[in-house]
Amino acid sequence: MRILAILMILAMVACTPKNSENKESDESNVLNLYSQRHYDSDKKVFDLFSEKTGIQINLINQGLMS
Repeated sequence: MRILAILMILAMVACTPKNSENKESDESNVLNLYSQRHYDSDKKVFDLFSEKTGIQINLINQGLMS
């Protein structure tokens, strides 16, 4: 069982993408969020999320879909 766990961890590490400069790109700190909601309270939640995580939210509102 222990060997299986070690093999699973090694497989996950091997599949992890590597950044050649060892720093995160700007795109990795942006979350594209598609939403039909238009409430002021949502902006407050998104701002709090960004403040806590450092991930910026790119809110995309397309209006009502036909």
